[in-house]
Amino acid sequence: MREKYMGTSKLLLFDFDGTIANSIGTFLDLGNEMAIKYNKPSFTMEQFQLFNQLSMKEKCRQLGIPLYKIPEFTIEILKKFRQHLSTVPPITDMYDTISNLRENGYRIAILSSNSEVNIRAWLDVQKFDIFDDVIASPGLFGKARSISNLIKKKKLHRDDIVYIGDEVRDIDACKKSHVPIIAVTWGLDSPSYLLQANPDYMAHEPSDIVRILNNHYPERSKRT
Repeated sequence: MREKYMGTSKLLLFDFDGTIANSIGTFLDLGNEMAIKYNKPSFTMEQFQLFNQLSMKEKCRQLGIPLYKIPEFTIEILKKFRQHLSTVPPITDMYDTISNLRENGYRIAILSSNSEVNIRAWLDVQKFDIFDDVIASPGLFGKARSISNLIKKKKLHRDDIVYIGDEVRDIDACKKSHVPIIAVTWGLDSPSYLLQANPDYMAHEPSDIVRILNNHYPERSKRT
């Protein structure tokens, strides 16, 4: 409903994995377990970060799997992730940062390629009950479409939204959707790789998100 997003000048859409949840290491471990199962190469964290920079076509070529198999593998790894929710901590200081933003009038939601079931379960385990909504963005390249659909469904303006994410593909999705992005440097993609993609803003620690928003969007309204 639209009223969920009313009463503020900005809706902040947070990515989940690597931005709020410190889950990159967990996904690396699960991916390597699947690599053993399917007789595919495993990765170190550095190799995983470099692998993430490849196009989907190149990823499939390197792994020796067809593109049509990607959704199947994605579902499998997300199901495995569900079994490890209690071992995935939040990014340090993110709870306080997001609470601060709520107190300053922002509406807060998650838009992620992880599943809604996983995210809500993790939020419950971590007692992270400070979000107005959780939106799953299906597919590996679906965020641009999901953002555009949200704007249309909730009757928002593109300048009502700021996205916060840790990957170049988040930056690319926001450019396609014509919404600004704060790229965070504590997630999957390296600061130098993020910088090459020319995000609107970069945050090196959670408190930078508050500073950026205060400096560039001072018109925000207080929630009542």
